[in-house]
Amino acid sequence: MEKKVKFLICEPQHIEQAFFQECNLWIADKPMNKLIFLNRYYYPDQSATSQLLTDLTFHLAREGARVMVIAGRHSYSKKLPRLLPAEDIENVQVKRVWTSGFGRDWLPGRVVDYLSYYFSSLLTLLIYAKKGDIIVAETDPPLISVVAWLVAKLKGSHTVNWVQDLFPEIADVLKVKGFNGVFSRFLKSVRNVSFRDAIMNVVLGERMAERLYELGVRYSSVEIVHNWSPVTAIRPITKEKNRLRNEWDLKGKFIVGYSGNMGRVHDFSTVLGTAEIMRNHKEIVFLFIGSGPQKTWMEEETKRKKLHNVLFLPPQERAMLPYSLTLPDLHLITLKSDVEGLSVPSKFYGAGAASKPVIFIGDEQGELAKLIRECEGGAVIREHDSEALAQTVLRLKESPVECERMGDNIRRLVLSKFDKSIAVDHWKDLIINLTNRHKVDLGIISQSSDKDKNTIDNSKICWISDKSASNRP
Repeated sequence: MEKKVKFLICEPQHIEQAFFQECNLWIADKPMNKLIFLNRYYYPDQSATSQLLTDLTFHLAREGARVMVIAGRHSYSKKLPRLLPAEDIENVQVKRVWTSGFGRDWLPGRVVDYLSYYFSSLLTLLIYAKKGDIIVAETDPPLISVVAWLVAKLKGSHTVNWVQDLFPEIADVLKVKGFNGVFSRFLKSVRNVSFRDAIMNVVLGERMAERLYELGVRYSSVEIVHNWSPVTAIRPITKEKNRLRNEWDLKGKFIVGYSGNMGRVHDFSTVLGTAEIMRNHKEIVFLFIGSGPQKTWMEEETKRKKLHNVLFLPPQERAMLPYSLTLPDLHLITLKSDVEGLSVPSKFYGAGAASKPVIFIGDEQGELAKLIRECEGGAVIREHDSEALAQTVLRLKESPVECERMGDNIRRLVLSKFDKSIAVDHWKDLIINLTNRHKVDLGIISQSSDKDKNTIDNSKICWISDKSASNRP
C-alpha cells in the first residue's frame, strides 16, 4: 500500500500553531460525541422549560456541537397538534417519544404521564447514547436525572443535571398526598445518587446550591447558571403604543400584572386578598396571564368574592411577550417561603427586561428579595400580608416617577447579569471545560481566547503534499 506523506514548511515560531490547525482538521473527520438533552417539552412548545432548552440547544448547535433532544409529543398547553416523532430543527436532532396525555390538572394522570416518559426516554437513550456522550437532564419530569444516570452507567456516558427545582422536597413541603414518609425518603436517596455521580449539576442560585451541598454533592460538581430572558428582544413600550391595552379593554387602567405558571409553589391568597381590599379602586386591575394548577381555584375565588377588578387571560405566544410583559404598570412575583431554595421564579427576568417594578411576595431574606432590594427595583412583601401589598400598590400608583426609576434599575440589573447571551455563553464555556476534563469531543468551538491563540496567518505556511492530501498519516 502506498504510504501517504505530508510535509510542512513554515517559520519556526508557527510550527506549533500549524500542527494544531492540521490536527483539528483531521479530528473533525472523526465521529463526534453528542449532547443529549432530556425534557418533556421542546420547540415549538412555549412552556418555560421548553423555551430555555430551545434557546440553549439552538445556540450550542450553531457553535458546532452535535445536539439531540429527547422530548414528548404533547405540548404543555395542549394547543399544538401532536408533534412529529422525529425531525431536525436548526441542526438539532429531535426525538419525540410516546407518552400518555392525561395532562397536569389530575394528579394520578400526571404521574402516569411522568412514568410513560421515563420508560420511553429510557428506551430511546439506550438506543442513541454512546460512550463519551453527555446526557443533560432538565427537571421535567421530576427525577429524570435517575433515568439519565442509569443509562450513563450502562453506556459509559456522562450526566449533567440541569436542576430547575428539587423534587420530592417540594412535594413534602406542599404536603402532596403519597409523597411522604418512607416513599419520599426512597426517592430522595435514588435521586441523590444521580446528583453525586453527575459530572456537573447546574443550579439556578446560591440557595439551591446550598441545598445540593447538604445532600452530599461535591462543591466542584455544582455550577450556578441563572435562567434568562431574551432581554434585548423585550424593550420598554409606552402605554399609548402597547396594542394590548386597547385589545383587552385596559385603557386608562393601572395594571398589577402576574405572568407565568400559576403553580402550587406560588402564594396567590395574598394577592386575591389585596384585590378584595382594593375592590372599590375601579382604576386598578389585577391581571393574571398564564395557566397552572392553581388557576381554577383562583377563578372560583374571584367569582365567589365577586372581584370585578381581577382578569384572567391565557398564556401568550413568545412573539407577544414584548407586549404582554410591558403591559402591567408593575409585576407581581410570588414564592412560598418554605420553597425558597427548592425553586426559583424565572418570571423576574422577563419583568426586569420590560423595565417594570417588581413586588415580590415571599421570604424577605430570600435570594430574589435581596436582588430587588439591592437594585432598588421594587418592593418585598411577606406572605399573607395583603394590607401591606395594597398600600404598596397605591403608593406606586401615585408615584409614576418612582415606578420609572425602579423599572430602569431592574432592567439595568437584568441586562448586566441575566441576558440570554450571558447565560448561553456560560453554558457553552461550562460544556467546553467538561469536554476537556473528560476528553470528550463534541465539536463545539472553544472559547474566544483559545480560538485567537490557535488562529494563524496561512500565508506564513506552505503545505507540500502528495496527490492524496485528504488522507491523514
